[in-house]
Amino acid sequence: MLDLGIENLVTYNPLAISVRATLDEALNSMDEYKFHHLPVVDQDRRLVGIVSDMDVRRAADTKASSVRDVMTPSPISVAHHAPPNEALRTMLDRRFHSVPVLDGEKLIGIITSTDFLREFSYGAAGGGDAISKHMLGDEYHVESDATVDDALRAMDELGCDYLAVLKGACPVGVVSRRTLTVWSEFSQASEPSHVKTIQLSATNVPAVLPSDALQVAARKMLDHGVSAVLVADRANQFVGLLTDREVLSALLERMEAI
Repeated sequence: MLDLGIENLVTYNPLAISVRATLDEALNSMDEYKFHHLPVVDQDRRLVGIVSDMDVRRAADTKASSVRDVMTPSPISVAHHAPPNEALRTMLDRRFHSVPVLDGEKLIGIITSTDFLREFSYGAAGGGDAISKHMLGDEYHVESDATVDDALRAMDELGCDYLAVLKGACPVGVVSRRTLTVWSEFSQASEPSHVKTIQLSATNVPAVLPSDALQVAARKMLDHGVSAVLVADRANQFVGLLTDREVLSALLERMEAI
């Protein structure tokens, strides 16, 4: 995979939305296709912006009426002849999960962290490294009775976007900053800060052994549609957390060493 061109990873003719589309149209498209962001294009399919579901939801109580009103203009992109490590470095540096791919000013594709994970899981160099060499430590967790506010504070202190949720020493799920932020901003509950993190955590997250290879973790992320896996010992005691960011950082390191 390390010597592939970016064209082998790109999804061509991606879903995009018109700059004139309404906010309802944008949100409906994202809900239908399970996307969090959409590229915004003009009538000639030139990339003019990017819009997220958060942008749309935050505009609900404003006078904004179209995608143009809430989009981020001139988004970060990569050229379709760029080396793949440039796209991956951009995503990691900016903490993006996808980047538009352009031919000149025109949107022709999109490349995502999942594309890189998939190729990595097939046998990219470095995939045999033990998870223990790259995982986040056992401090990356909250207890199951922690509140949303507790978890957000812990994420800020640790500088992370995911935390394991534990009952005692046993991992029972993973919670993401995005999930907590959406709840905090848009919940109709009168006291959302009292909601327990366990109520918002993903419980279908697989566990891996610290001695397993990074490729194993990448495959499990893909198979379960998650961005993080729990790391536990054979007694199911929590050892650490591994996110797609650590996997892709390991991949980038090897790509740039060539």
